[in-house]
Amino acid sequence: APLKNVAAMASFSRDGRRLFVGLNYGELGIYDVASGKQVKVVAGKGTFYPDVDGRRAILLLGGSAELWDLQTEKPIRRVSAPSMQSGGPRVVFSSDGHTALFGDSSSGVVWCWNDVDKDDSLIDFAGRHATGISAMTLTWDGLTLVTIGVEGDVKLWDVAGRRLRRTVGRGGQGITGSPVSAREET
Repeated sequence: APLKNVAAMASFSRDGRRLFVGLNYGELGIYDVASGKQVKVVAGKGTFYPDVDGRRAILLLGGSAELWDLQTEKPIRRVSAPSMQSGGPRVVFSSDGHTALFGDSSSGVVWCWNDVDKDDSLIDFAGRHATGISAMTLTWDGLTLVTIGVEGDVKLWDVAGRRLRRTVGRGGQGITGSPVSAREET
């Protein structure tokens, strides 16, 4: 099926065999990469962000986030976040799938859902972007979260300490050379 009404979310499963595409109206399209065929569409009422194995996903709703089982297509648990709006935040999972990190595209706040299987609340990181967050990713070892603000600032966050480690570029300036190692001491 052709991709119509695609939202701004796409990711691969860890093994690269599945492609997850956030579709408008809260649907998550799951595609087999080898055949190019759609395997499943999971319907929700917000934006889905799948974990690295494609077993679960975070569904963002106005003011909350739900953890969903993609096999049963049912929610498992929910957490509240005061300023989180559907489609606004960015979400990344840790490589083990137990931690989800959120970056708000409006407020610039970073949150952590420390253990999606047990915890019922989000923890704010110390620090924020001056404007919203436009993109984010985790380093391969999960120790450092990298966020890019709408203003162009690139920030490195200590995930375990829930704090800003440093800003490596301001307004898109100063980002040259090789990438910063996740193990580099500051």
